[in-house]
Amino acid sequence: MDRRGAKTRLIGVMILFLGLLDAMLSWRGGFALNTFPVVLIGAGLFIYTIGAIRRTAGQGSEPRSTARRVSREDSARTTIIALCGLLGAGLFGWSEGHAAETSHQHAQCDIPVRVIDEAERKLGGALYVERSGHDHAGAQYTSSKMKGAHIVHKSQHGGVFFMAPNKLHHLEGLFSAECGFRLFFYNAFTEPIAAGRFQGFIRVTPNSENEPDVVRFLKTSKNGTTLWATIGDEITRPLDIQLYVAFPESDEPQLFNIRVSAAKN
Repeated sequence: MDRRGAKTRLIGVMILFLGLLDAMLSWRGGFALNTFPVVLIGAGLFIYTIGAIRRTAGQGSEPRSTARRVSREDSARTTIIALCGLLGAGLFGWSEGHAAETSHQHAQCDIPVRVIDEAERKLGGALYVERSGHDHAGAQYTSSKMKGAHIVHKSQHGGVFFMAPNKLHHLEGLFSAECGFRLFFYNAFTEPIAAGRFQGFIRVTPNSENEPDVVRFLKTSKNGTTLWATIGDEITRPLDIQLYVAFPESDEPQLFNIRVSAAKN
């Protein structure tokens, strides 16, 4: 039997399924599908087609019955590959629509936060410089530098308010069914600061044993003032949120617990 094109088709199938796997993982995680898996799917289909053409060209030297059987097998394989390509195109189309919908949703959920350089220059801000030459972790703060710090310890947007263990930052976690989870950061004086220096993720645990835990990595908002993540509709309130935040001064993420009560009827 002529096996011309077999390796080419195999390589095409492998690339195609890698693209589909990448696309499905993006879909499962709720992320917009980028161009990389689409390129993989297209390249896999193209390479497989080349292998199929080479296979067809080599059938002239085979008996007619064998050629017909091989032709039917190739038709079945081609149909499967085409369906995989359609699935990939469908995932891409869904992802584009989902990304547009999510973008529109978060445009409505954006809370205006005004971050000014003066706040960033104070204790806990990105532009703060310890005059003694010490970094944040080893600084000896004088009473004058701390004057006015840690006086305001209440949420600014109706969320749950925390003081960071390093005594430099404050943070506020806010959850809503419409907008998901949002995280705001403040300096030691509870003035808004940019969120780009911080990283974090959440683990959401519902009360119901029939609903799975959900893990989401927090992303920086377009204006850089918050970290956010969508949670989806697969879990219902009440629920517990374990918030893990990595601060710029530490390699160890810190845990903050948030309890979300049942929705009001």
